[in-house]
Amino acid sequence: MTQEELLAVADAYVECYNSDDLVTMKTLMSEDVEVTHHNRGVHRIGRDIVFAGKAGAAAVIPDKHFRDRRRIVAFDDVVLIEHTWAATAKADMPGFAKAGESIELELCTVMTIRDGKIVKYDDYG
Repeated sequence: MTQEELLAVADAYVECYNSDDLVTMKTLMSEDVEVTHHNRGVHRIGRDIVFAGKAGAAAVIPDKHFRDRRRIVAFDDVVLIEHTWAATAKADMPGFAKAGESIELELCTVMTIRDGKIVKYDDYG
């Protein structure tokens, strides 16, 4: 894939995430996608398992979104994005936030993309 194609997949994913378009987001991921949120203890393999977790998270942090993109770089089959993830906890999230608290995480998101699909997704931060 070209750099432009890689960036387009990454941009589409972020746009779907921010608009809570899980149907389209699911089409951007391979069936055996591996998702890891380093520093948060989240590791899931398989698109259906990943999206079961996303649906549950949306109930507790419905306004979750990425913002303040500072950098996006594509090379080989990888896209790196430096940005902020923000949300407000709707309910208590033990070890993370109490109901009503705002959450902001500075992240580096690394997406490995092959044949137009995200096959590996890592968040650091």
